[in-house]
Amino acid sequence: MTDSSVTTVNNITPERRRLLETMQTRSFKSITALCKAAGVTRNVYYDALKSQAFVDTLFHESSGLIYAAIPEIIRDIVDRAQKGSLVHQQMLLKMVKLLYDDNAPRVAVQNNITFKWDD
Repeated sequence: MTDSSVTTVNNITPERRRLLETMQTRSFKSITALCKAAGVTRNVYYDALKSQAFVDTLFHESSGLIYAAIPEIIRDIVDRAQKGSLVHQQMLLKMVKLLYDDNAPRVAVQNNITFKWDD
């Protein structure tokens, strides 16, 4: 039987390591499902999220997956914008820095002319 109080290099317990590895395999519809798949309790999950070492390790180990997902995410945003979703259209304009979110919407044109309008 493994003692879950023993920590590894990054202060990550074996339970938290299983949780990290499970989080990286696929997405889950609930925290309960995630914890069940990892073989840990929900308390382990919530305690892990309070741990800076855990959060840092999660980000470090997941950043490659995040960057790899960006093209698919952008394709989805473009598709939804083309189908008429105002939220996704605004998101695209913000991404290419044509729409700014500083109280009043505005569109900056390359020739440095700025158009403002009221909602």
